[in-house]
Order: sequence, then C-alpha cells, then structure tokens
Amino acid sequence: MISDMPGGSLLTTDGLASPARGDEIAVRLAQAPSAIRRAVAEARAEFLAPRGDDPFGPLVATGHQATLWHPGILAKYLASSRLAETAGGTEIRLLVDQDVHPIGPLLLPRGRDASALEVASIPFDEPHRDAPTGRRPSVIARRDADLRDCLPSVVRGAGEVLAAITTHADAGDAASQVSGAIADLAAAWIPRREPIRASTILATPIGLALLDAIADDPAAAAGSFNAALALDPRAARPLAIDEARVEAPLWRISASRPRERVILDRAATPSARRGLLRAEALAVPSLLAPRGLLLTGLVRLVVDHFIHGRGGWRYDRVTERWFESWLGARLAPISLVTADLRLPLGEAEGGEGNVVPSRRRWHDPFAAIDGSPSETKRSCLARIDGAPRRSPARRRAYLAMHEAIDRERRDRSVPEPREATRSAQIAARRDWAFPLHEPSAIDSLAEACASAVSEAVSRRQP
Repeated sequence: MISDMPGGSLLTTDGLASPARGDEIAVRLAQAPSAIRRAVAEARAEFLAPRGDDPFGPLVATGHQATLWHPGILAKYLASSRLAETAGGTEIRLLVDQDVHPIGPLLLPRGRDASALEVASIPFDEPHRDAPTGRRPSVIARRDADLRDCLPSVVRGAGEVLAAITTHADAGDAASQVSGAIADLAAAWIPRREPIRASTILATPIGLALLDAIADDPAAAAGSFNAALALDPRAARPLAIDEARVEAPLWRISASRPRERVILDRAATPSARRGLLRAEALAVPSLLAPRGLLLTGLVRLVVDHFIHGRGGWRYDRVTERWFESWLGARLAPISLVTADLRLPLGEAEGGEGNVVPSRRRWHDPFAAIDGSPSETKRSCLARIDGAPRRSPARRRAYLAMHEAIDRERRDRSVPEPREATRSAQIAARRDWAFPLHEPSAIDSLAEACASAVSEAVSRRQP
C-alpha cells in the first residue's frame, strides 16, 4: 500500500498483515528437522523470557545496523511496534552489530536557498573502523561544523544527535552507543525495547541448532546457499567450496579486528566441527556471528512476521529459497515498510511545473515559469533581429544582450546549471537523519504507519 505523506513523501507497506498463529508456525516447519523445530520453540521462550513477555504471543521483528536512522528506517520500527500492539504480541528488535560500516559523519543540508544547497558534515572519530560495530570502541562526534544557513530543524536536530551520541559514549562499544542514542532520539514515537544483538544470537537454541546443521554437512549448507543466489546475485557473495574446505555463512569476530571468514575442514568429523563452532559461539563474548542472510533466516524461523526495508525485502527472496532447499523450512512472512520523507529545502527542479529549469534560468534569469522569454530577453532579441546580418550593430546588440543577462545573473545570484542540478539532487535526498526533521513531520509519519498497519490487519481479518 502507498499512502500520501506530507512533503511529497511516500510510505510503502507492501504485504503487511497481522502475525501468524502458532499453528501456522508448525505448518511452516513441518518438513524441517526435528532439532530445528525443538530449537524454535526454545528460542521463542529465550528471546522473550528476560523481557517478561508472553512466549506464546505473536512475535513481530525488525532490525537494522548501528547507524543514524533516516525516516525510512524509523518507519520500520513505527510499523513493527504498532503491528505487535495491534496483534496483542511482542516486538523483537534486532541490532545488526556484526556488520562493518562507518557510523559518521552526520550529514546536513546547508544553503541560502533551494538553488545553492550543499552538504555539510560533522565528522566522527571512529577507532578501528574496519571492525564490526559491536566489537569496536565508541565513537566521538566533533562539534566544529558550520551550521550557518541551515534550517532551524537541522540545527536543533544536529545538536540532539551529538548530545545523544555523547551521552552514550560509555556504552562499551560503538553499536551499543548508537543504539542507545537512537532509542533516546526516537523515544517520542516508539517505546524503548532492548534489542537482541546479532553477535549473540548464535548462542541461542536456534543458533546452536543451525550451527549443528552447518557442521554436519557444510557442503550442503554452502551449496544450497550458492544455488539460491541465482535469484539475486547481488544479495551476497558465493561461499567458497573445494575438495578440502568449505566456507560457512558465518563471521569470526573479535575486539577491534576485522571480521574473518569461517572455513570448515571437510575431512574433520561432524562432531569435531560441531564442537569447534559451538565453543566459539558460546564464548563470552561470542567469537561467531551469522552473515546477513543466515541472520534474517534464523530470526524468521522463530518469529511470526518480519518487517524489512527496501534492501532486505529484495534480498530475502534468496534466504527463503536457501532455507527451504537446505532445511525444508518455510520462513515467516515479511513486509516492506519504508518512507520517503524529505526536508523542506525547496522544490526539486521540474516539480509540478512551478520551477524554471536551471539551464533556461541561466540563459534568461527573468524567464517565466511557463517557459516564455522575459521582457528583457525579448527586447534584446528584437534589437538583434532588427539589425542587418553580419553588421557591427547586430554584434553590438548581441553583446549587449549577454551583458544584460550577466548583470541579471549577478543581481539574482543565479547558479550555473551544474550547481542548480546538484542543489536539486540535495533537496530530493531522503536519507537525512530523522532528528533533522521537524517533530510534526515525524508525527505525521507515525500516524501514516499506524493507519497503514490498521488497514493491512483489517484486510486480513475474516
């Protein structure tokens, strides 16, 4: 479903529906190994028991990396919280802390008007940036950005982001720091809930069961993974398989070091491989983490509904094919939830016919919106046309026209077409951190998410 949002943004909730009932989970896993079915039941209880939630209620899950969320990411959490509430269930949040990516800088739009925008940034000091976010030190946000010519909401939001990042500087690692900061910044719209960290999930019953399945036949796990990639080769890199060794869909992680591929010896016994993987997964902190497709597949075995953004929605077709061919298991249904919420930085060029294209404006600063020449240019062209061809008078009229246009460009600060195009691209961006928007815009996004969930659930009910 697509709903109109303030500011020309869109909310997309394709396939959103109420969570499955418990008997539907049994149907999904009917062909899976008995060890997987037992582990799913145990994992549901383990996911929820420390939080005091009902292990028999429906589970709705979503997750993301430790980044500064833009509104499209926030929309996933708005929808998952509302769906869990509507279904009388529990929301599961996943912190993808085994991923490697920069957290900063905080990007900000800055400019005097819509035709002269630029992207400013507040840099972060990020030690060991090549390590997973959950295994590297907290970041330090600098405060030396020039915020002149920024929208008031951008100035306010940047200050709130920096304060939240600083408040959680003692969280222990960068992923925890950012997760805590985001929880503070989003508290007005989504309830606080402790996330499940991807770096700990292999120590759960279902994580250990999947490790055992990998250890028992690593070639089957990797081969079915590679075959599923035919659906979308961009979803992941194929796993290496040769006569002696097999690459597992796992990362080996440790403090302040790049993550490493996990290679299993085909000549070793299954019990030896099981012992190795279990020992590393159960270490404190864990030395193993799932790769992306294994992570979402694991969680979708356990929960009743998973909410993705655009990338996960596309790539998880591969996960579904892989888990069904590898384990005979069908995964929980998924939904796509995202939002295109833009800052009020002026109309993008060509939008709704109310902006003069940058190239036309460059050659005629007073051009009308309908594309007709300005009075200045019309009079200049008339003088040129009235002079004899190749005459000095015609050349003087031509030069006078360009002098007049140059004067108007200076007086009206008309940007060159390339600069105007760049400004239009900045104005159209949807990935500014959500605190940079006015709270009223996020309120509207939350209302749209709630309406979309209610409509989707009502469609499913008999």
